[in-house]
Amino acid sequence: MPKRSNTSGVTYLWTGPGTITNATSAVATVNTPGTYTLKVTTSQGCIASDSMVLTVVPYCIKPMEAFSPNGDGINDLFVIRGISNYPENHFVVFNRWGNKVFEKDGYLSTWDGTTSEGINVGGNELPVGTYFYVLTLGDGSPYYKGTIYLNR
Repeated sequence: MPKRSNTSGVTYLWTGPGTITNATSAVATVNTPGTYTLKVTTSQGCIASDSMVLTVVPYCIKPMEAFSPNGDGINDLFVIRGISNYPENHFVVFNRWGNKVFEKDGYLSTWDGTTSEGINVGGNELPVGTYFYVLTLGDGSPYYKGTIYLNR
């Protein structure tokens, strides 16, 4: 088993483009992408440094595949996990004939299976069936598209 080196008398200094929490410890926290460098100096004056590139991974977006807006309190809204991290999003839902049945800028998982578009015979509740959606996040990333099964 390799021996651990004695770390007493060692100093650390992190540098980089963003705010660095604990910049003078072995483990630091950063929240801005970029190149960060750690400089380690021993009590004997030996210096070593290394750099790393930190990238930011976008928040995961996970739309539901089905929901049941029947008033039982379970899956009554169409939820898109992670959508609140993209406030500039645009969400549109179409029926099987390509007619827009719901549209919302800044969607926050609030669709309850009613239509916000056009005139509907029999009220605003959409019937059981498969619907199609297009979701743009508003950050320049590719759009999402898929199907939603609405069951009452």
